[in-house]
Amino acid sequence: ERGVPYWLKNWFDVNFTRFFATPEQTMTTVLWVVVGLVLLGIVISLLLALFRYPAETAAIRMVNQHEDDGSKVGFKAGWKLGWNHRAFHMWLLDTILAIPNFLLGLLMLTGLFFIFLPYLKAEAWPQVSTSLIGAVVLVFLLLIPMALIGIVVGMLRPYVVRVKVIDDAGIGESLRQGWKLFTHQFKHTFLIWLVLLGVGIAVGVAMMLVFFLLIPAYAVMAIPGALVAAIPGGIGYGITYAIDPVVWPWVIGGLLFLPFFFAITFSPLSFVSGLVAIFYENVWTITFRQVRAIENGTALPPQPPVMAMPLPPVPPQA
Repeated sequence: ERGVPYWLKNWFDVNFTRFFATPEQTMTTVLWVVVGLVLLGIVISLLLALFRYPAETAAIRMVNQHEDDGSKVGFKAGWKLGWNHRAFHMWLLDTILAIPNFLLGLLMLTGLFFIFLPYLKAEAWPQVSTSLIGAVVLVFLLLIPMALIGIVVGMLRPYVVRVKVIDDAGIGESLRQGWKLFTHQFKHTFLIWLVLLGVGIAVGVAMMLVFFLLIPAYAVMAIPGALVAAIPGGIGYGITYAIDPVVWPWVIGGLLFLPFFFAITFSPLSFVSGLVAIFYENVWTITFRQVRAIENGTALPPQPPVMAMPLPPVPPQA
């Protein structure tokens, strides 16, 4: 084709055309690509978890400590508050809370697989529209409970993880105490969730504007981003060059280059997003403290406003 180098077209025909030669082979290729993307997502999620959960644990404990005695700690001391077993247990709790939606998602994928399984045969493709309708119905029926479970988990999780992080309770005890607070104080929890939902919508609109306002910062950070990303990209290029000096070095090098490049280039936007995340964490930590005080009967009742007494007139000086 016009504009496509001959060597690239020839390399693609030799190495990739066979994966899409028949409908059966096409379906198999697509399935393997999906599996590969899922595995890649799991690996990336685990790497990000090494930073996210200690940071979240530290933020919760720092706010709770400040509310207790008014003390403030620096970055190093705060990181020590988060880099411990509580962060790992928070990850375990998130894994447990994600099980219902994971099972529903697995059920959805299994159903879709069996719906389209007959179409691995070429003669069945003309009837694919019927199965598309069934697939849409299946996805719709499963997305509704998944959305409802996601909302419930979104309100339950802040209590569960804070019981673990603040009280250092066990996994089971954290789930029990978190569920107790969620069910007994549902009104307060739901109101806070609604408020934060509205804040999230407003923040989402504002972040769209911030994204464009930070374009000059992206341009500046692209230089160190390219320099840093060139290291893993160059290593990947050099290793794969010995295997296939035509295209694979560029593919592997690019896959290793882009994550580091984008992470550094868009770090200003990540910083702003981090501030928003800290705000949400602080709101839920303070809410947890107040809701638990109400549950335990230790919350102070609202005090009537103090009326200022009028001062007597000052007699004129002689």
